[in-house]
Amino acid sequence: MWVMPSVPRCWAAHGVPLETVLRAYRLGGQVTFEALRSAARGAEEPGDAEVLLEVAGSVWQVNDLQCAALAESYRTEERRLAGIEDQARQQVLDGLLGGRGGDPVFVPSASELLALPLEGRLFVAVPPPDASGGPTVRGPGPRLLKRGVRSVWGRRSGAQVGVMALGSRRLAEVLGWLEELAEGPVGVSAVVEGAGEVAVAWRLADTAARTLPRVVTIDDRLPEALLSSSPKIAGRLVTQSLGRLLELPEDERSVLLDTLAAFLAADGSPTRATDELYCHRNTVMHRLRRIGQVTGRSVGDPRSRLLWQLALLGTEHRRPAAS
Repeated sequence: MWVMPSVPRCWAAHGVPLETVLRAYRLGGQVTFEALRSAARGAEEPGDAEVLLEVAGSVWQVNDLQCAALAESYRTEERRLAGIEDQARQQVLDGLLGGRGGDPVFVPSASELLALPLEGRLFVAVPPPDASGGPTVRGPGPRLLKRGVRSVWGRRSGAQVGVMALGSRRLAEVLGWLEELAEGPVGVSAVVEGAGEVAVAWRLADTAARTLPRVVTIDDRLPEALLSSSPKIAGRLVTQSLGRLLELPEDERSVLLDTLAAFLAADGSPTRATDELYCHRNTVMHRLRRIGQVTGRSVGDPRSRLLWQLALLGTEHRRPAAS
């Protein structure tokens, strides 16, 4: 009655539940015990009866050892199969994100293995890793499935990545749930139609993930996406637009950047900027003249204001510092 390791591995591979397997073994132990006890009752010699009863009594001890060994072997095989399944799922996901979504042969098999409908409305989410390289969204697949959202998750370029099927749901609704799960920023693509657009969606989500510390769609951060996609151009834009302002002493630089941010946020109105800065309008006007002097640009020039706005995005100096 000893358990051969290949037996529980075979049952695990065929998906037979462990509870069912253990129940069968315990039933076998019970049948063996009852048979030995019945034989002991019918034994003609007293010595034979004692031996049979002693053997019957040890059946449960042996059965417990068998069940423990079986369960361990079964779980080992489950872990092995799960690892193989995870690897296969990751390979298929890599293919989808890498551009194979337009392959009519690849898509049906990918949809079946990923358990994800790849026709209709889809979007991609990219939560960057935390400081230690770990995931910032834990168990997203099962938790979203409870809300009726099918998704598949893996890793790409060192970050988590998830592809979600929207169906008839609104994107904003699903983003709200995703934000509840996230412990850090999450970049989200625009909604795309079908598997053929998933690779583009991943690139958009990956770009969005690097622009703001919250759940954000690429459409919300298009200027930041452009800047982050071209760091050399972004750096030159900051230097050319702000000029000598960046070389000023820290205190003066910070005050002038705060003033510029408030001025731009107020649509170029010095009067409205005073409400943000808590200072007199004349003070704001003096600072704006100083900004024009050190940057070589005019506060009344629409193109200068556009360049300043982009430059502030590039330096992440968007709002006045809290007092």
